[in-house]
Parts: sequence; structure tokens; C-alpha cells
Amino acid sequence: MVIERDWTIKAQFAMWKCVCDCGNETTVASVKLTGGRTKSCGCLVGTTYFKHKEAGTRLYKIWVGIKDRCGNRKTPIYVHYGDRGIKICDEWEYNYESFRDWALNNGYDDSLSIDRIDVDGDYEPNNCRWVTQKQQMGNTRANVWFTAISPSGETYVSRNQREFAEEHGLYYQNVNHCLTGRIKSTGGWKFVYNH
Repeated sequence: MVIERDWTIKAQFAMWKCVCDCGNETTVASVKLTGGRTKSCGCLVGTTYFKHKEAGTRLYKIWVGIKDRCGNRKTPIYVHYGDRGIKICDEWEYNYESFRDWALNNGYDDSLSIDRIDVDGDYEPNNCRWVTQKQQMGNTRANVWFTAISPSGETYVSRNQREFAEEHGLYYQNVNHCLTGRIKSTGGWKFVYNH
């Protein structure tokens, strides 16, 4: 926790007096505070935080990427995550091993990427899964909810034009053109945006 500016230290960056979770006082450069690089006064050295030795792995880099886009304002994509109020749960934010164990027990492999089921929800165990790139592209804010009416009058509500087209034997381009107002033949199907 930051207490006050430390004016006694002359440095390139502003220095701040802080109280660590363990109770010790320490002085930290502002760049380390805003960048999330300082986790303690030094009391975590030698704990499991530094013992996993997986910093170079793909899974560790994914974890760091999540933390950056949710908590580092200097990351270009922060505007699409942290700025929108999307967070990483405490269980994962402060414990890489917890994130790693969840990942390995929930289908992680090097060909998959992490995906939030609710694109407006947080990074937490009940809202995340491992998916292919194609699946992930189908679960973005760019997709819009629409209602499809079959030639026989059945209605389907969907958010993913590509998956819908594949499931019903339609050309994706035709479905997309109908939804954007550039009508093409879809064999009698009708499409309506849901607002």
C-alpha cells in the first residue's frame, strides 16, 4: 500500500513510501508500481512465487499476458480489457501455480488459447476455457446476436455467423451479407439482427 511520496531520494522516477502486506516499509519507484513489477518488499524471495522456474514457458507467458491486459495501463490492449472493467481473479493474479494447475486440469495444450466464455466477464475459472483459434474468433464482441428463420419457419438465435452457417449447410459469406444488408441467396433463410 502506498503511503506517501518520498522526496528524500533523488531518482529518475518518483519514489513512494509503501507498506508491504507483511508489514515492512519500503520505497518503490513509480514505474515499478504502475507496471505491476513490485510484489513485495522482498519478503517473497525464496517463496513459491520464485520457485516454479517456468517463466519461459508458453503457459507462464499466457498468464503474464492476462495480467498485463487487465492491469497494465501501458499495454496497448488494456483499453479492451482493464479499461472495460475486466479483471483477473485474485486466485490467479497472485499465484501462477494456481492458474497453471487449473489450465492443466481443464484441457490446456500448446495448440489452444485461453478464451472467456462471457466476453464481458473476468478471467476466472468458471468463465475461461481452452479453445482453438477458430473457436476464439467466434466468441468476440465483433459477433452480433441475430435471429435466423428457416424456410419452414423455425427460428434460431445465434451469435456466431460462421458456426451457424456450418451447422445449417449455408455459405458463411451469404449469411454475413444478409446480416449486413447485402442480400444474397440463402435458400429461403431470413436473418434479423437482435438489438
